[in-house]
This record gives sequence, C-alpha cells and structure tokens, in this order.
Amino acid sequence: MRPAHHVALGVVLACVLGLVAHRVAAPRPLASPAASPTASIPAHAPARPAEPAAPLSSPDKAADRRLLLARHCLALAERDPLGAMEMALANHLQDVDSGLLTGLIGQWATHDFDGAHEWIKTQETGDWRNDMLARLAYMRAQTDPLAAARLAVAEISPGPARDEAMISVLHQWALRDPEAARAWADTFQDDGLKTRALAEIQGLQA
Repeated sequence: MRPAHHVALGVVLACVLGLVAHRVAAPRPLASPAASPTASIPAHAPARPAEPAAPLSSPDKAADRRLLLARHCLALAERDPLGAMEMALANHLQDVDSGLLTGLIGQWATHDFDGAHEWIKTQETGDWRNDMLARLAYMRAQTDPLAAARLAVAEISPGPARDEAMISVLHQWALRDPEAARAWADTFQDDGLKTRALAEIQGLQA
C-alpha cells in the first residue's frame, strides 16, 4: 500500500473513532415529560400550599367573650345579684344583650325587691334605668298595684317608657280591682294616655 493510502486510511479511522467516542460520552436524555413527577401539576397551581383560614378577627373574639360573660352574669345572679349587675355594667354587656339588665334586676327583685329597688335609685338617669324601673313596677303590681303606680309615676322619667310602665301596672290592677284602676286612670294628665288606659280596662271587662 502506498504511503498516501496509509495517511488517508488513518484519517478515516480517526474520524470513526471520534464519532464513537462522542456517542459514548454524550449524556443520555432525561426521562420524558410524562414521567416527570411535576409534569401533572397545572401551570396555574400555587407555588406554595394554601394558607389556612384566617382566625376570627379581634371584634369577633370580643363579641364572643362578652356573650360568654353575659351567660356567666345570669348564673352569678342566683347567688350574687349585685356582683352580676356590676359585672354586666363594667363590661357593657347590655350592648350585646339589650334585655340582660332587666333580666338581672328581675331575678334580683324576685328574692330581694327592696334591695334591687334601692340599687336602681342610685344609678344615673337614663333609658336603661327607666327600663329596669318599669320592670320593677310591673313586678310590684302583682301584689301591690298602688305602690307600683306610685313607683312608675314618681321614679320613671316622663316619656314612652313611663307611659308603657303605667299601662302595664294599670293592666295588672284592673285584673284585681277594675274600679280602683279606673279611678287611677282618671287622674292621668295626658288625654291620649288616659283614653288608652280606659280602653285597656274596658277591654279586660268585655
């Protein structure tokens, strides 16, 4: 073989060996996307787990706490009515239960009417005080309508609360003594209230 042929053959062999070495050294392709564990995750999926629901806001927690306190006051009133009333007022529990104070004063008056009455009279004049006095007037009317009538007229501020208290006392009085109730109704200065009171008595007698 001629020297030139040797040179050409060497070049060809070198090229073949170079191709083989390249195929062997080349990295194998990665697994197909279908086999990838993340391939099934949608493109819109969040990058992190969803956060848990936010806890109750502070106002919600405060309202729940005051509701629990209101229930505690009702239970406490059985053995310590004054303590229950003071707790209710200190925590403004009447804002979450408008009937709480009248309920507490009624529970107190059931066992100690005079004590409950004296405590109310020391409180600042206002709607809630009028409501509690009206509750006491109604309770007193069950046994002593005349005393209840005096309480309603003398201690409750003029206005709708006193009018309603007077009608409730009159109703209880008329159930026991219609003539005495009518005599009291005749003393009413407000003509509209007097007409309503007389109609109440007449309705009970019908």
